[in-house]
Amino acid sequence: MKNRGLVKWFFLLLGASAIFLTDFWSKKMVIESLPLMKYSSPFYPFGGIGVFYDFFGIDFSIVHVINHGVAWGFLASWQDYLPFVRIALIIGLALYLGKTRLFFKHSICFAAILTGAVCNVVDYFLYGHVVDMLFVRFWGYAYPIFNIADSAIFCGVVGVGISSFTKKPKALSST
Repeated sequence: MKNRGLVKWFFLLLGASAIFLTDFWSKKMVIESLPLMKYSSPFYPFGGIGVFYDFFGIDFSIVHVINHGVAWGFLASWQDYLPFVRIALIIGLALYLGKTRLFFKHSICFAAILTGAVCNVVDYFLYGHVVDMLFVRFWGYAYPIFNIADSAIFCGVVGVGISSFTKKPKALSST
């Protein structure tokens, strides 16, 4: 049974590493390749690299934007205090993940949330802000620009929410 626990942690670490490296590499490429987007251009590709245009009314491009706050720039005026709050939340979530016996699907979700949070804290210490790059417009309405780490956090939260409402697997009997 100990091997199952090691395999679980191996896959969680592998997934977290993939998220971290993808986020880090994508931000590095955006910083080196794209000029900083000073304002939202109304014209596709919005000052960045176009990925697709008018795909069922959806536009998607890669841009370079800095974010001094949390989601959507909220609390940007508290930028100097946010890393400490983020680090405290990361430590709390890591302790919860390490001490609690969760179903594997819950562990995957919490690991994605934890990795995304770590990626954004690393940004703060490397660049002094979080680098956002993924710009999507749905039928003419712009969605706030985000990054891979934000996507991991969002998917993890959605996964926890969905799996919380699904039927729990039955415990294995010892007979």
